[in-house]
Amino acid sequence: MHVEVTNLSLFARILLLLGICFVSEAAVRLLNLPVPGGVLGMALLFLLLCLKVVKLEHVKQVSDALISVMALFLVPNAVSILSDHQTVRGYWLPFLAVIALSTAVTLAVTGWTAALLLRRRDRHE
Repeated sequence: MHVEVTNLSLFARILLLLGICFVSEAAVRLLNLPVPGGVLGMALLFLLLCLKVVKLEHVKQVSDALISVMALFLVPNAVSILSDHQTVRGYWLPFLAVIALSTAVTLAVTGWTAALLLRRRDRHE
């Protein structure tokens, strides 16, 4: 399958991403894979982009829009945790430790990746 259409409508672009999500979720459930469907979906999208089956311009607009409102997707989880404070009362210190550690690791890996990519780009220029 090779998506040749250069002027995909916004609806088609959204359907493309939803289709990748659906395929990855179905694969996880049918094959009983020990990985979340979202992670498999990102890997599948990356593979399709690398193989040029899907072009970046087909997903960029929708992806940018989703990233711009990503914080809204986290609000229900945060509200759920805060509203059920009795259950999580004894776990605040581990929560804070995990948040601090994961933030530090994310910053370090992001910085390392950016530096690596900049060095590669400079070598190829």
